[in-house]
Amino acid sequence: MREAQKDRSHDSTAERSTEIETSGTMISHSANDYTTGGDTKQTGFIEGLLSKGEENSISTKELLTKSGLSNVRTLQHIISQERENGALILSTITGGYFLPDTGEKGKQELSRFVATLRSRALNTLRAVKSAKRALSKQDNQIALWGQNDGAD
Repeated sequence: MREAQKDRSHDSTAERSTEIETSGTMISHSANDYTTGGDTKQTGFIEGLLSKGEENSISTKELLTKSGLSNVRTLQHIISQERENGALILSTITGGYFLPDTGEKGKQELSRFVATLRSRALNTLRAVKSAKRALSKQDNQIALWGQNDGAD
């Protein structure tokens, strides 16, 4: 599989384009493929492969097969772009992807998804804080060692 990314200018707005080659077929994918002006919205490539409701979630492996992609990173990149452009692609803790159902059930699915992402984000921020604290300690140690240069 070959992936190439291009940056293009279009009417003074940058459009990011990704071309993905899978099984000899080139899939051209642009961040602007998923939305149009006004209230109309085109369905994204991955979004179009998903069903509504968590009970109909599709595993990463199944989604790779259905999409013709062979690389999880590429799949995650496309999902990220589609989400950026307004697609409501939800995921389960176990790695299944789906669209929110309608009504109260869909609202609950969205709420669970938001809570999961919020929890992950907070855990990531805690890890960053811990790593920054460790860097600060190392910087202080280096500064102390640098003053003396080890010579007594």
